[in-house]
Amino acid sequence: VGERLLERAEPMDDGLNGGYNEEELETIQIEEISRLARGIWYAGLFVVVVSAIFWVWAVYNTITQSLDSGVLLFLVTAAAGITGIVASKKKGLCVSKAYFWLTVIGHAISTIIYAGATILRHETLWVVYCVVAAFCWLATGIYFGRRGYMFQKRIEQFAEAHGQPDNALLSPKMHDQDFAVDVL
Repeated sequence: VGERLLERAEPMDDGLNGGYNEEELETIQIEEISRLARGIWYAGLFVVVVSAIFWVWAVYNTITQSLDSGVLLFLVTAAAGITGIVASKKKGLCVSKAYFWLTVIGHAISTIIYAGATILRHETLWVVYCVVAAFCWLATGIYFGRRGYMFQKRIEQFAEAHGQPDNALLSPKMHDQDFAVDVL
């Protein structure tokens, strides 16, 4: 839709705003935020599912062996995923910042714990598991964190452009761009 709008929009004579009027610019911004929100929704769902699987495994290890740090760790990563799902629906500044920081912190701690766990045991399978897990948490942390940062910044720019820099919930027009019904 945004590309079609860009193609049909007539340039303005003053040369400001890339040749688009305010309404067209707002529509483009809203569509970009909604596109990013869709990705945040999927990322959040993915992290919640992965965190739930690893949390159950950590609880099992705690019951059958000794305390597994994953019991707490995967609650943090699950919280990041849940916050992402909420942020994708609310499209608010505060919740998008919370998603970004929970994602960065949860993934960073997961990476550090898995990388550090390689020194606990020297069995080949254990070391491979920890290295692969550390890499996966690092890679998804960078990717999801970057997307979360972009999402947060676009919401922040939209809020500031509309004189609402501290507004947690933005334009009702933005909420009209609801996609969750399509993906559920």
